[in-house]
Amino acid sequence: MASSLDEMQRVCLEIMFSEAAAFHSMWMADRPDDYGPEILARLRAGLGVTGPDYVRALSDQRRMSAHVARSMRRFDAILLPSTATVAPLIAPDVDTQPLVRFTRPFNLTGQPVFSLPAPVDGLPVGIQVIGHRGRDVELVAVAAGLEMAWANR
Repeated sequence: MASSLDEMQRVCLEIMFSEAAAFHSMWMADRPDDYGPEILARLRAGLGVTGPDYVRALSDQRRMSAHVARSMRRFDAILLPSTATVAPLIAPDVDTQPLVRFTRPFNLTGQPVFSLPAPVDGLPVGIQVIGHRGRDVELVAVAAGLEMAWANR
C-alpha cells in the first residue's frame, strides 16, 4: 500500500511529539516558564498522543520505511527540493510546514540525506540528495559528485 506524503507527515509528528513530550515531561511540569509558549504548546500536544496511537505510528513507520526502500531499490539516490517554499521573513508567526514538507518523510524513514545548494542564480535553492539506509558511503560519493559537477558550472 502506498503512503501519501500527508500520511508520512502525520506518522512522523505523532512519533516526534510523543517522544519529545516524554523526554521533557518532568521539566514541563516543574519549570514550564523555561519554555517559549509555542514550544510548550507543541510539547503539550505530544502528551495527547496515546499509547496505542504511538504503537500504531511505529508500525506505520516500519511499513513506510520498507515501502520507500522498495521504491528506491533501482536508484543510487533521489533528488528533491529541500523546501517547498522560499525562506520566510523572520516573524513571530511563521508557517514551518512548507519548510519541512520534503524533509520530514526522510526523518521518518531514517534515510541519510545531504542538502546541497543548487547551482542557480537568484535566491538560494537547496536540493536534497536522499540515499539508502546503511549505504551512507555511496551517498557521500553521489553528493560529492554533484557538488563537484555543479562547482564547474
